[in-house]
Amino acid sequence: MRAARLDKQTSHKYMRAKDLDPAKVRQIKEDERRRKSELVHSLRKEYQTTEEKAMSLRRAEAERKKAMHDALLDERYDVGAVAYLQ
Repeated sequence: MRAARLDKQTSHKYMRAKDLDPAKVRQIKEDERRRKSELVHSLRKEYQTTEEKAMSLRRAEAERKKAMHDALLDERYDVGAVAYLQ
């Protein structure tokens, strides 16, 4: 609905210019639509890339935490084993 309203406003804006014929107005509107769709496409791609980077960072952080946890468990086990053997 809103897009249609904006489209209508754009159309009226260009139709007010007396030197532009309807074919030129259509061409301008098509160019604007194409530009907007390219912008949306690039923003979606950028968002997807950002999400992939964020997921990668989260995965790396989780792996690091797990490795630290495992190392602490191993260290506790080693200390306990040394105390048991003495």
